[in-house]
Formats: sequence, structure tokens, C-alpha cells
Amino acid sequence: MGKRSTSTKIWLGLGTCLILFAGLVWLSHWRAVNTLQEWKARMIAQGERLGIDELAPPPAPYDSTASELTAAVNRLWSRSFKPAEFLSMRFSAPGKARLPWMETNLYSTRATSTWAQVTAEMASAREDLDAIRAAVGQPADASVASYRVPVAGTVVQKRAAAQWLAYETLGRLHAGDLPTAQNDLLALARLSRLHQNTFTLLDQMIRVAIAGLGFEVTWAALQSPGWTEAQLAGLQEEWEWVAFLEKTPRTIEIERAQILELFEDARTNGMRRARAGWGLAPRGGRNFKAVFEEHVLDRFWHVAWAEEDELFYLQSMQRVLATIRRARSARSWRSVSGEIRAVDEAIEARLNAFDSFRYTLSGLSLFGWQRAFETVMRQETQRSLMIAAIALQRYQLHFGKLPPDLESLAPEFLTAVPVDYMNGQPLHYGVEPDGSFRLYSVGLDGQDDGGNPQPVSAWKSYASIFDGRDAVWPRLAPSEKETAGAELQILPLVQFANAPVPDVIRVLAREADLRVRIDPNLKMELQATVTIRLENMTALDALETILKRNRLVLVKHANTNLVGITTK
Repeated sequence: MGKRSTSTKIWLGLGTCLILFAGLVWLSHWRAVNTLQEWKARMIAQGERLGIDELAPPPAPYDSTASELTAAVNRLWSRSFKPAEFLSMRFSAPGKARLPWMETNLYSTRATSTWAQVTAEMASAREDLDAIRAAVGQPADASVASYRVPVAGTVVQKRAAAQWLAYETLGRLHAGDLPTAQNDLLALARLSRLHQNTFTLLDQMIRVAIAGLGFEVTWAALQSPGWTEAQLAGLQEEWEWVAFLEKTPRTIEIERAQILELFEDARTNGMRRARAGWGLAPRGGRNFKAVFEEHVLDRFWHVAWAEEDELFYLQSMQRVLATIRRARSARSWRSVSGEIRAVDEAIEARLNAFDSFRYTLSGLSLFGWQRAFETVMRQETQRSLMIAAIALQRYQLHFGKLPPDLESLAPEFLTAVPVDYMNGQPLHYGVEPDGSFRLYSVGLDGQDDGGNPQPVSAWKSYASIFDGRDAVWPRLAPSEKETAGAELQILPLVQFANAPVPDVIRVLAREADLRVRIDPNLKMELQATVTIRLENMTALDALETILKRNRLVLVKHANTNLVGITTK
């Protein structure tokens, strides 16, 4: 009798606990539902639009541009040749870039393309390239018929088309065919304007990527003699039509409205089906957490956490939107970079916390906004630099000299001095003693360092103009032919046996008359030893060979013997 009484008490206790737990879950859910509804009502009263139908532009008509572009690119994809491998801007030092169409060959990290090969590839692809140029002759504003169906559209085809056009531009510049090179440059600018009123994040970011490629090949093209003012004016006008920042707030608003429908889909059909339908992969891939959420926590999330998850997503996105709207008004990365970084940090702190299971859909939908928004602001700045550089060249063609300041370009060559989107102020410019010009943005830190392209740290590599203290319009570096005659001492034998990497670096740097600064973040990389035998190489070549084998890189600094050592 005693044992049965004890057992009964245990079951009654467990039952009471379950009832209390269920009551707490229900109370928490009820509070979350009310809090979410109140928050939405407050935002709507302040003018926020949370539904796709309120935000999406009218459905676009049939887009012949997309079908023609896709057909041409699909034919180009059937080729084994990949032009994207040859398109990175080659910096010889901070602020100095090589002119690819003046080099002996076109180079990439994987291959070399002779100019005869370039000519042959372009000749065989002529019909498809003509089709691409024709397709973007009058770029359509929009392509999406419905924002409720997640589709990739033609974003991959657009990028591939841009890569082929950029590659052909370099080949035409090498051959001195400026009219065709101009047509390619115009088509690149139009590609970055194509579908600019398609407000999906993927479409907008691919436009930014295409414009980045346009910046690099336009820089290379402007180094070529023979341009007329009319040709340059046409190119400048095309880039002045392009817009990125002003499209960003609407894009984020529609992204938010789409994710709100994802929340409803997850409530109705379950987490796993919603993820699959929207093409969203779990953070970290198909790991234990993702499987546990889908098969164990899904029902509990639906009952207890869905509204809390949605509220966290909405509150985070509201901060993102407020920051982007301020940036659109101020046109300044510096004014908002700290806030957008704080938003990202707050999101990461919540999603990496112990109770992150309750924010599972937020974890799929919120990502590094700082990096995405910085990319937009960088490209707006590069577009400003490009427009200013074209206008400077037009002025020089017209008057036979450079202007004393950028204000002298308006109104004949510019309606206004282009904005530096890093700080919201006009770009900086000055005429150098050698007759060239220095044109620059203050860079990501928003501080004017007088047009200094050197990285803040000696070991920092320079792969973009934004790697310097200021983001400087690149100066022309000497070509291979001009530097081929430099006398370098050949070492008949370079041999090390189990030598520590730092010692090898110091020995070879001394032989090459270099001052070395090593990235203090390098730890494990410097603990390796070197056993190698090299013959008939310069000390610099031997050093770079050994660094490469140890996944290290050497960063050169213009006009000095200073080099930095860092990781790839």
C-alpha cells in the first residue's frame, strides 16, 4: 500500500509539473503573439509596409532581354574556355596596377592566354557576343513577375556575359580596336543597369559585382590613347544612369516581406518543408543542430517560439533598414558603419547563444549585413571615381591640360563633383608634379590621408583600392617589357635543410636587400621548417617560392625595399 501511494504521488507530481510547464508555454506563447502584433501595428502606423503586395512593383512584361541573354550565354558555357580566370586587376604595388592589354600575355593564377588565343576565342564567339550587346542595348528595368516564388532568374548568366565582354575589351584594346572596345564597355555599364528595379537581394548584388568588373576594365581602357571626347561622354553617361544605394532600402523591405511569408509557411507546413521550398540552407550546413531542429524541435518551435523568432527577425531588420535609410540620405559609409557592425554583432550574439534554437528561422534569414552593405558603398565610390576619371580625360582632350580642381569640370563635363560614398564629401583630386593626377576616396575609415594608397599594416596584401589608407584611382605601373631589363643577381644554389621558416625569410630577405615585417597574427605558419634545393634563382624568386609552399605571401610596397609577410 505504501509503495502504491508513493508511486501515485510521483505520477501526480509529474502530471502537475507537465501541466505547469504547458501553462507556462501557453502563457509565453500568448504574450509573444500579443507583443508581435503590437510591434507590427506600431511599425505600420509609422509608415512601414510589411507585405509583398504593398512593396513589389507591377509585374514586368515579357522580358526578351533575359531570354536572348540566356541563350547567348548558354552557348558560350559550352566552351572549355573560362574568361573569368584572366580578369583580376594586377597590382604591382599599392596604388599601382599593370595594364593587362600591354603585357606580353594575359595571365591568371591558373593559366596564361596569348594574344593569338584571345583573338581566336573572340572570333569564334563573335555571334554570341554580338547577341549579348544587342540584348542589353535597351536594358529592361525589371524581370520578376512574382516575388513569392524564390527564383535565381538570370543572375548567373548576367555575370558570365559581363566576364566575356570584359575579356573581349582587353583583346580589342590590345589590337587598338577602340570602337569595339567602346561597345563592350557600354554593354558592361548597361548590364549593371539591367533589371535595376528587380528588388531581390541576389539581383542587386550581381549588379554590383558586374559594376566592379566594369571599373577594372574601364580603368584599363582609359589608359589607351585615341579616345575621342564623344566616345568618353557616351561611356560616362551610361555609368551616370546606374544606381545601387538608392535601390537598397526597397530591396531590404521586400526581403523582409518575403521572409515574413517564410515564417507563415513554416507555421503551416513545418520547418523542413519551408526551408526546402525557399532554398535556405541551415547555418553551418546539414549538421546535428539542423536535423534536431527539423525532426525534434519543429513542433515545439511552432507552439512556443515562432512569434518570438519572428519578432527578433523584425526588430533586427528594422535596425538594418534604419541604418541603410540614413546612409542613403547621407551617402556616407563612415556615418553608419559602426551601427551596422553593432547590428551584426547583436544578431550573432543572439544566434550563437545557448537558446539559439528558438531563433532558427532568423538564423537562416539574417546574415552579414555589414559586408553586403559595405560592398554596395564601395561600388558606389568606385563608380564616382570612374565618372570623375572619364570627365578629367574629356577635359584634358578639350583643353589640352588637366583642370586645377574637380569643380572646374562642372557644368560642362559634370553636373556636380562626384560624391565619395565613404564620407559623403566630394572626391579628392590634385595635379602631380609629373603632370599626372591623383584622384581618391578617403577609404573605409573615412579619414583623408592625402591620397596614400599604402596599407595600414605592412603585412596586409593589396588586392583592391580599398586595401589602402585611401582608395586611390590606380596609377599606371611599368609593364613587363619596361621592367624586364632590371639587373637581378642570380644565385647558383639556394639550399636549406630543416631550417625554421622565420630564419629562411630573414636570410633570403637580406640577400635581396629587403626589409621584412611579419604579420603578428602568424603563429602556426611560422613553426614549419624548410628543406629545399633551388638552382639559378634570384633571392626574391627563391623567397616567393618558399613562401608559396608554406601558404604565405609577400606584400611589396612601392618605392621602398619594405615587404610584408602574411597568409594567403
